[in-house]
Amino acid sequence: ASDARADRAWDVWSLGITAIVLLTGEFPVPYQSAQNVMMLFACIHDLASGERNPESLLPSAEECTSVAMREMLLLCLQIDPKARPSCTDLLQHAFFSAGGESTPAQQKLKGP
Repeated sequence: ASDARADRAWDVWSLGITAIVLLTGEFPVPYQSAQNVMMLFACIHDLASGERNPESLLPSAEECTSVAMREMLLLCLQIDPKARPSCTDLLQHAFFSAGGESTPAQQKLKGP
């Protein structure tokens, strides 16, 4: 069960990174060359060690469509996987429920 939770925590992290790529058109850390791959590893090390804040990966306030989006991204990018919300909890975030109606994904998670 803990492996499944860890996998889902990585899914949540990946959602945050994917959302940033969709917003900006770029991966938050360059990685196209061998030198940039080393920069990527250094960034991951700095994030894991606490030397770099996950907020440094976020797009600018102008690129984020709302405060709720920025908050959602920060939740997804928590360094400690145990600190990231579950998929079910994340779907309850204001970013996903701004319209007031349950999304099909929320309804599926809630069950009949």
